[in-house]
Amino acid sequence: MSQSYLVFYYLAMTISLLTCLTVVVLSWKNREAPGARAMLGLAVATFIWGFGFIFEAASSSLSQQILFNNIGYIGSMSVPVTWLLFAILYTTAGKPFANWKKVLLSVFPVFIIIMVWSNDAHQLMWSNEHQVASGPFLVVAKTYGPLFWIAVVHNYTLVISGAIILIRQLFIGVPLYRKQAFILLFAACLPLVWNAIYVFDLLSLPRKDLTPVMFAISGIAITLGLMRFKLFKTIPFAYPIAV
Repeated sequence: MSQSYLVFYYLAMTISLLTCLTVVVLSWKNREAPGARAMLGLAVATFIWGFGFIFEAASSSLSQQILFNNIGYIGSMSVPVTWLLFAILYTTAGKPFANWKKVLLSVFPVFIIIMVWSNDAHQLMWSNEHQVASGPFLVVAKTYGPLFWIAVVHNYTLVISGAIILIRQLFIGVPLYRKQAFILLFAACLPLVWNAIYVFDLLSLPRKDLTPVMFAISGIAITLGLMRFKLFKTIPFAYPIAV
């Protein structure tokens, strides 16, 4: 069982990276469409997240694992911001979103990334890092600090806000548009639910975060939306949301 889970993890993470690259290509081809550039940013952020985590799992020393964990945080703190921007831009038919608002949304994630990389000096993100065996993996166990939990609340708030923006418009338009909205809601909720399961240790599984894999599944759903429902080709909502 342990060996099969190890193979599953690496296979799933590899597929997630390839999926992200696929979404990057599709988004770039449709880059002038509402929300496409934000979706591209979301895919890049998810790729960085998965890249850091898969190399963390493959590393044997504590210092290497912490290094790749920190790289992964660049992606994981960028994903909620890019998701919210996508939801706003997509539902407002590409209405310009002021640069100062984008900067404002980015301030806290950049702060957390800085705090992650400087954690040894203050230990506000976590402390007591040490390696433990978890199933077939050698993982880094930590005592999470106050800034970690604040970052969790921040990320959940942004992802949920993006989902709410879509929910508000869910039943507006013809059935095609509702299918688009359901695809996007699935893409938002699946990683959020899994991340909550991982953070609060709700299932008896090895302590390896599969959230990037859940984003890969979301990426597949979005890709199907791109191809089947022309996600970026039509503007699904009749009126813009005030931003």
